[in-house]
Amino acid sequence: MKITHCLFLLFLFQIKLLTALDPSSSAWIEAEYLLWAIKKAPVSIPLVTQGSPSDPIIGALGEEGTKIKLGNQTIDMGWMNGFQATAGTWLNHRQQFGLESSYFLFPLTTRKKSITTSGEIGSPSYAVPIYDVTGLWGLNGVPGETIYLLPGPLETTPGFYGNFTLKLLSRFQGAELNGIYQAAKGRHFQINASTGFRWLQLEEQLSFEAATHTAVNFPFAYAFANTKDRFKTNNDFLGAQIGMQTRYGNGCIDVKAIVKVALGAMLEAIHIRGSSKTSDGNLFYETKNTANETLKGGIFAQKTNIGTHHAKVFAAVIDTSIQANFKFSRYLECGAGYSFLWISALTRPGEHLDRKINPTLTALAEASRETVGTQQAPTPFGMPGPAQPRQGPKRPRFSLKNTDFWAQGLSVNLTARF
Repeated sequence: MKITHCLFLLFLFQIKLLTALDPSSSAWIEAEYLLWAIKKAPVSIPLVTQGSPSDPIIGALGEEGTKIKLGNQTIDMGWMNGFQATAGTWLNHRQQFGLESSYFLFPLTTRKKSITTSGEIGSPSYAVPIYDVTGLWGLNGVPGETIYLLPGPLETTPGFYGNFTLKLLSRFQGAELNGIYQAAKGRHFQINASTGFRWLQLEEQLSFEAATHTAVNFPFAYAFANTKDRFKTNNDFLGAQIGMQTRYGNGCIDVKAIVKVALGAMLEAIHIRGSSKTSDGNLFYETKNTANETLKGGIFAQKTNIGTHHAKVFAAVIDTSIQANFKFSRYLECGAGYSFLWISALTRPGEHLDRKINPTLTALAEASRETVGTQQAPTPFGMPGPAQPRQGPKRPRFSLKNTDFWAQGLSVNLTARF
């Protein structure tokens, strides 16, 4: 059974417990609307550049006319709308020992960036820059900067239409179950200590798609090359938690401040997938009769790194909040607050892009060898031919990278007490 299902059953059990206790006991149910922001999503490498036709390798990094247009940046996911539900009860008449559980969810949030060239005369030339570890793609056998795709106009005629899309998705949720101990109580204040269990989950996905085909006025036969790369991460934190809550009230206004610290394990899963379709290859490798085939590899996702990779690391969580409530009556109150949550270690999809690529180990190279043949010499820039035999290091490769993470924002709540 999934963690979310188990926690939901515990939450329902506690609701039933609230109604079964002695009526003189104090219990509460709280619903909150959340408006939060999370740490910007990293995209660690350049994905698309704009190149100058006067450069030797148009769009390659290091060329004088190259400008980065997409990637090598952090992307703001914007304000995320969510909710939190909390239920709690004191377990004795003296209100010394209690139990509280909560669950929050920020549903899937999407951010997308796209750039396009028509391929007609006067339109920009865009490229996907890579580092060729073999030097076989236009570099005369010397490893260095080159490109994978180059839609845009040709020297004097229309060339290739190209559209590049970067999409990021995030979903954040969590739950906790705590025992409460009333450490001190006065006329206007109350101090509670807590200990329990905490679960947090951050799911994110980065996809990069390139779609190219000959422009409307292209002088030769129709051709296309489309690629898809997907990097998805799942982070599940499971840990023990302690906390302290201080409350102050003067009858109508109730102010509380909460600090919680959790220590535990971050369970990480990184899923890498890639695919492509092409009619006759790209700038360097030619294919034949492959228009209806789906190749098992995109650009940055190849057989050398495709798959699901697992890791487990130690992580700490610090959760702080302050909230002010106005009491309408003994049983109903509403309020607003601010929260900040920090996680010491997790993994994000944009950190796992590897731009060092071995062209001879790509899906495109396999299709070229199968349909066109094999050559030994490096491929001149813009003169596609058969792929070379498999050689050189296995790149791109998977390498686990962790970073810290934070989320913060405002909340509006409605609380019922009975």
